[in-house]
This record gives sequence, C-alpha cells and structure tokens, in this order.
Amino acid sequence: MQELSFWTKLADEPLWLKVRWPYTFDLFDHYLITPAEADVQEYRALMQEQGLDPEQPFQADDADLARVRSYNEEENPDGFPDAYIESLALYQNITELLLARDVMQFHCSALEMDGRAYLFTAPSGTGKSTHVRLWRQVFGARVTVINDDKPLVRLQKDGSWRVYGTPYGGKHNLQTNTSQTLCGIVMLERGAENKIERVTPQDAYVTLMAQTYHSIQTPERILHAMDLVGSLANLPVFRLQCNISQQAVQVAYEALKGETR
Repeated sequence: MQELSFWTKLADEPLWLKVRWPYTFDLFDHYLITPAEADVQEYRALMQEQGLDPEQPFQADDADLARVRSYNEEENPDGFPDAYIESLALYQNITELLLARDVMQFHCSALEMDGRAYLFTAPSGTGKSTHVRLWRQVFGARVTVINDDKPLVRLQKDGSWRVYGTPYGGKHNLQTNTSQTLCGIVMLERGAENKIERVTPQDAYVTLMAQTYHSIQTPERILHAMDLVGSLANLPVFRLQCNISQQAVQVAYEALKGETR
C-alpha cells in the first residue's frame, strides 16, 4: 500500500498529513494547498509545541484506527471500511492537535447569510440538515452551507469566533472551503409550534459542551476545552422549538437578526 502525503489548511492552520488510503486524500480535494515557507514553519512550531516530530507528516496510526473502529461498532456492527475509519481517526487527531490553537470541532450545521455565520445544533436525527435545507429554500443564493456536520470553530484574538468549512460535510457532503464570523447559535428541538427564546450562557453551556468533540485527554486540555466552550456560550444562543417548516426558518431568522445585527 502506497502512503500519500499532502498539505492542507484547516481553520487557518497549515497541516502536513499522511494517509494510507486514497479515500481521505480525495476527501481533502478542495482543501489542498501548496505550502509557503511560512506555512511550513507554522506547522513545525505547532508540532514542536505538542511534543511531536516537526519533520514528519501528521497521521492516524493503528491504535487510532482501532479506537475509532471500536467506537463505531455499536452504530454499525458489520464495521466500516478501513479507509473510512482512517478518515475519522485522522480528523479526531487533527481536532485534538488544533485545540492548542483555540480550535474545536463542533457537531452542527453551519451556514452563512449576509456576511454572518450561524450554527444549528441538536442530537442526531432532530432535523439540523433539514432546517438548513429550508433556509436555502427560503433565502436562495443568499445562503451558503459552510458545513453540514463537523465544522471547526476558532476563538479569534479579538474575542470573536469564526466557523470554518471542513472536508467532513456529513452524509450529503455539504461543505464549502470558506469561513465567516460566527454570530449566533440555535439549539434545535422538535415541537408542534415554532417558538424561540434566548438562553443564558449557563443554560447553553451543557448542550454546547456535549456537541464538541473531545476524547480522553490531559486535565489541562479538558480545562482548556471547557474554557473555550464557556466563551462560545457567551454568543447569542437560542433554543428553537420547531416543526421543521419554512415558518420555523422565519422565526429563527428574525430572532438572530435582532440579536446579531
């Protein structure tokens, strides 16, 4: 098996990656870069800070694949293909690596409209993707889907947050290699009527923490992730009970527009 190495940039961080299966290389097709010297130096600095070899590409090893395969056995007892497992393990490793750069993987659908990005988060099966699809129906070309499953969010030096597209766009592969300032988060719940309310950072925290990816890490990393989620919870966060209709889109839009203009 011939290994493939390539350069990419996720959440503005240059990464040199190595994979065994072409599947993951193809997944990153729209995220490949030709690194400048500054990119190479930035990658080396990140690797050195994390105690990793700065002269080697970053990858998922056999133990990483075994861990991810075991985790996914409950969802699919027959097992996923090795190439797919490698892609998941690599992204989890990337997420852990970039935590040092105030970057987190967030389970949500992220869209951009009129220069603002919004996240829609909920347990799987609640209707995140359907809700985002309805935004596209209502507002048309004004809406760009940044990522429909696993975008990255990053705390900026000025205290704002930014959301980034990634190659991991969910079962419909809805993703765009772009980024935008994050202006609001909507926690979706199913309901007979469409009702939305602003929630406090304290009320939002537990839900937001549950939607970030975090594996078993050092206490320092866990505390850092908790601090980041605390900052994320200070954005305008809403709870939307909705019946997954175009009216639900209008209710959400009016609330977000009023709080994030």
